[in-house]
Amino acid sequence: MLKKRKRTALFFIFSALIVTVCRCNPDIFGGNTNSSVFSDGSIAMSCKLYTEYLETQEGAIANEADAKFGKPVWECSVACPDGSQVKFDLYEQPAFMVEAKTEEDKLAYKAQYCSAEAMVAAVPSATPTVTPTATPADVPAQDLPIIIPPPNLLIVQPLLSGAITACDLRGNFINFRLAEPLLDINGKTVELTMNGLPANCSIPNSNPSLYSCALPQNLSSFPVQIIVKVDGTEVNNFSFDGSSCIVIEKQEQEEEIPAPVIPPPPYY
Repeated sequence: MLKKRKRTALFFIFSALIVTVCRCNPDIFGGNTNSSVFSDGSIAMSCKLYTEYLETQEGAIANEADAKFGKPVWECSVACPDGSQVKFDLYEQPAFMVEAKTEEDKLAYKAQYCSAEAMVAAVPSATPTVTPTATPADVPAQDLPIIIPPPNLLIVQPLLSGAITACDLRGNFINFRLAEPLLDINGKTVELTMNGLPANCSIPNSNPSLYSCALPQNLSSFPVQIIVKVDGTEVNNFSFDGSSCIVIEKQEQEEEIPAPVIPPPPYY
């Protein structure tokens, strides 16, 4: 009988520890939909804002901070060239404008989220040409078919996913989430610049899914354009507005030490 009571008590203890994630979307008039666009106005990424709470099995909010404010999360999707959709979550607001001057720039942006198989449709297949057996001498040259070879589009694998997990201006660092699948950079030269200023970066041993960089000393303001090159080939090019960066203020003000009082010399 005693063993049965112990098992019942353990069951209720473990049940109380179970928490679930609840996402609310108070989108009455469609104001929570946010889309990133390319320079020409076409859609780069479609996102919808939710508020995320952690709830226990009994329906209570897991912690006091979530009960007051929750955590903003954007459910986003990117349309891949093969017609499929890639869906993912972002915990920082996506940029409204994505710089893309050419179609190659758009493909490079989509390649950060779409798989290599989904990007195959972006490369046009070679058009078969028919070689004429003979050309009559009286046929004018302007009537001959003009064959334009398709462009040679190079699909590169990105190093970064575009998500920033942490940014601390006082600590002078910023952490990027690495793209999946991970790009093999062993023995390769990786260069990351912010507004053209080089940054010193590395993959921390404690979390191999991050790319941690020190902010350049001469970086004065946001937004910044982040460009990553691997052995001279550009693999990432995106902007960051700095909205998720934090500055930790001093908790205590230093006390002012009064100047020592020097007595006047003795009078003789």
